[in-house]
Amino acid sequence: MDYTYPLPPTDLHRRFDPVFSLLNQGSNVTLCRLPHSGVSSLLQFILSDQHLSAKFTQRQLVYLHPESLASPTSVNLYRLILSQLNPGASLLNSTDEFTLLTHLKSQISRPLTIIIDHHSLWQQLPFTAGLALKSVFETGQHSLPCLVNFFFVTPYGFSPCDFYSPLKSYLHENIFDFALFTKTEARYSINRFTQLYRQHLNPSQISQIINFAAGLAGLIKPLIWLSLSHSPLDRKSIQNHPRIQTILTDLLPQRTYIPSTSPLVALLSDFSPPETFGNLLFKSRLTAQDHQLLQFFRSKTENLVSRDDIAQILWGKQWLEKYSDWAIDKAISRLRNKLSPSSPFQLITVKNAGYKLIHL
Repeated sequence: MDYTYPLPPTDLHRRFDPVFSLLNQGSNVTLCRLPHSGVSSLLQFILSDQHLSAKFTQRQLVYLHPESLASPTSVNLYRLILSQLNPGASLLNSTDEFTLLTHLKSQISRPLTIIIDHHSLWQQLPFTAGLALKSVFETGQHSLPCLVNFFFVTPYGFSPCDFYSPLKSYLHENIFDFALFTKTEARYSINRFTQLYRQHLNPSQISQIINFAAGLAGLIKPLIWLSLSHSPLDRKSIQNHPRIQTILTDLLPQRTYIPSTSPLVALLSDFSPPETFGNLLFKSRLTAQDHQLLQFFRSKTENLVSRDDIAQILWGKQWLEKYSDWAIDKAISRLRNKLSPSSPFQLITVKNAGYKLIHL
């Protein structure tokens, strides 16, 4: 196969050789935070590897996507997997969790591979989802089958990838985090873009773009367009670019994880995000914690967010030990007070259940 897009062969194989080596050994693998080129690279690699393609055809393959779930429950997860293993199964309409799980296990006749298209699927599912999948894999009928857990998520992520791997508590995984481009990959991406749009950048401009992008695939394209009108690039022009502002705003809650040597540290040090968040409007400046909560609420618009969900956002893995009703009430109250009266959204309380961000 001619690897002309999106990465050169050396980079493509360096990324995925260790991954598929483990898959061929029957090990579990999770790929976290693939950059923009990750999906195409992955598919090209699979199609070009005859041994790997043969391995996949010998397996039962289940493809999970968040839009496939009617609602985020373990029962619906079982139904979704069962519908792909046996589309004509008579129990697809059952609401009994034990019955569905028992029937699902009986349908596993070959090693099973599950491809999960997006991390938001796991953010929507209850805590029992990981246990549910573990139960599916521990059928006792076969040696432990291979789980391929592809998370096609935001390319600008620095927080520990454990956050994106809720199965880690239940299944032994080998986690590969491909969030960042190497300098070689960034240079290749820039050259491909300039050829596609018939633009010209001198070596100094290319070096500046690579430096300021800091490996984030999402920054490369806006920095290219910006460098064509602002050369040399300066911090203020970068901070004022609308697309880059969105990315920097999303990075604010993660800045403690960004290496101190990264150019992003300087960009974020005096960055003041516009007092909007998507199409949410606010009366006063948002803190890093506000941004973390809003990212979660925005991904769950019109859906219930429990107090436990909020606790996990605030305190991560230590949420059970640090759980505080007072702190949760304070965080929600602060968001409500900052929300502008002209905002088209409202944060409401669902009695004895949690909260919802609703569109007015």
